[in-house]
Amino acid sequence: MGKILTLEIAQKFLNDPDGESLGDYTSMDDAAAQALAQHKEILNLYSLTSLSDAAAQALTQHKGPLYLHGLTSLSDAAAQALGKHKGGLGLGGLTSLSEAAAQALAQHKGTLNLSGLTSLSEAAAQALGKHKGTLNLNGLTSLSDAAAQALAQLKGNLGLGGLTSLSDAAAQALAQHKGTLNLSGLTSLSEAAAQALGKHKGTLNLNGLTSLSDAAAQAVSSSHPLCLPRSIRPSGNAINPNDKRPFCLNCNKHVSPQMGMVQRQGPGALVDTPGPVDVFIKGDAEFVRKYCTECGSPLAEISYCPTCQQTVAAKVGEQWVGAARGGYAEVLDCTKCGKRLSGPSCFIATAAFGSPMAAEVMSLRQFRDDVLLHRAAGRTLVAVYYRISPPIAALVARFPSLAAIVRAALRPVINCLRRVRISHRRR
Repeated sequence: MGKILTLEIAQKFLNDPDGESLGDYTSMDDAAAQALAQHKEILNLYSLTSLSDAAAQALTQHKGPLYLHGLTSLSDAAAQALGKHKGGLGLGGLTSLSEAAAQALAQHKGTLNLSGLTSLSEAAAQALGKHKGTLNLNGLTSLSDAAAQALAQLKGNLGLGGLTSLSDAAAQALAQHKGTLNLSGLTSLSEAAAQALGKHKGTLNLNGLTSLSDAAAQAVSSSHPLCLPRSIRPSGNAINPNDKRPFCLNCNKHVSPQMGMVQRQGPGALVDTPGPVDVFIKGDAEFVRKYCTECGSPLAEISYCPTCQQTVAAKVGEQWVGAARGGYAEVLDCTKCGKRLSGPSCFIATAAFGSPMAAEVMSLRQFRDDVLLHRAAGRTLVAVYYRISPPIAALVARFPSLAAIVRAALRPVINCLRRVRISHRRR
C-alpha cells in the first residue's frame, strides 16, 4: 500500500518546503490538497497515482507549476477542475484522454504536458487545438490528417517530437501553426511535406531527419536555415558573394536594410580596478540591428565560413561575456553549419576592438573577402588563421592592456591593407 499525503504532512511542507519532500506519496487527502493549494511555488506531486475530484478542485487555487506526472488516468470532473489552474500543468503520465477531459483541459492557460499520450482522437485534437499555451504531445507516435488540422489552430508552441512519419496533408495542415513546432522525431520527409513546412511562420525543429533530398532541404531551409541537422543542410542560399548588402533568410535574397535597435539586459558586476575603488559596470547594452524592409525579419551579414568553405549568411547575435569585458559582445554564426564566425572567443581583431562590427574589424573582413579568398594561398592563410586564432583571441579579450597593444599594432596594418584592397578593386 502506498503512502498517503495527509493534512499534517502538507502543513509541515508549507512550513519547511526544503525539509519535507512530497515525491514519495501515491495518494492524498482532500484536506491536504486544500492546504497545498496555498503554496506559491512549484508543487511536485509526481508519485500520485490517483486524484479525487475534490482534491483536483482544491488544487485549482494553486498559482505555480503543478506536476502530476504519476497519474495514468483522470476523471472528466478532475480535468474540468484542473483546466482552471493558472500555472504550468504536468500530466505526462496520462495514457488516454476522453473528449470531455480534453475539452476541459483546453481551457488551461499555461503550459500543458500530455507527453504520455501515444494516440489522440480527432475530437480530442479538435478540443486541444483551442488551448492558448504550450502543448506537449511528444508521446504521440501517429497523427491523423484531421487531428493535424485541428492542432494547427493552437496558439502556443506544439510538441510532436514522437512522430516518426508525417503525411503530406498533415504537413500542409501543421504549416498553418504559428508557434514553435517540434517534429524532431521524423527521420524522413517527402518533398511535398518539406515544401509545406517551409511556409511555417514559427520556429521549426526537424533535427531528427537523417536524409532529405536537395529540393526538400532547400524548401525547408529557405525560411528555417537552422532547423535541419548540419549533415543534410543544403549547400547554400541565393547568396551573391559580390553583393555586400545583408541577406534576408526569410525572403532568400539580398536586401537594403532598415535600421533598428536591440536592447539586452545583463546582471552587471563589480570590477576590480587598479585604484582603491571598485567600479560597478552595468551589463545593459544597445545594439544597432538591420531589418528587412520587405518582411521585417532580422538580416544576416555576408561572411566566409572556413568549415563550409564558402561565403554564407551569418546570423548576428549577442553573447554575455561578463561585465569586466564590457557586458555583451556581438557575434556572427554561420546559418549553414552553426560555426561561430566572429565574436569574443574567436578572432583576434574582434577581441581587440570589442565588436565584429568595429570599422577596423570590418576592414579586415573586407580584405579577406575581396583579396585573400580569391587566391588559393589566401584561402589557405585564412584556414590556418581560423585554427590558431581562438586561444590568442581569448587571451586578448581577457587582458585589456594586451588588447590595447594589439589595437596599436593592428591599426597601421589595417591602413596598409585598405590601400591594397582599394588598389586591387581598381584593377
